[in-house]
Amino acid sequence: MRALIVIMSFFSLVFAQGWFNTPEQGLKVAKERGLPVMFYFYSDYCPYCKQMEDFVFGDEKVSRIMDRFVVISLDFLSEEGRYWARRFKIYGVPHFVFYDAKNDRVLDIVFGSRTRQDFAEILSKMCQKTGLKRC
Repeated sequence: MRALIVIMSFFSLVFAQGWFNTPEQGLKVAKERGLPVMFYFYSDYCPYCKQMEDFVFGDEKVSRIMDRFVVISLDFLSEEGRYWARRFKIYGVPHFVFYDAKNDRVLDIVFGSRTRQDFAEILSKMCQKTGLKRC
């Protein structure tokens, strides 16, 4: 029970700081703050998405790096999720699109669940790829 409270507290803090479920709002904030964007495509029926959310996003090292991003979380099965999935040619979940909002360009697209260490390395690489000073 205590672990659940810690995880819920973490996600409420993360979502308050830089997680959005509307791309327009997230992209606006990313441009204003000069931050890279990570689109996170998920589905409530995806066990690999649940694994990423429960074990990877909550990792201290991963969360510190994710703080450097604006994260736009989209349900793959929603109307808006399907629109953005078509735009980025996303075919399944979990899928991560790293995006430079300032220059309107996709940096990379990553499919599938990852270990904490792998995901931390991917995030660091994408952050450096933007060339933004916040990274």
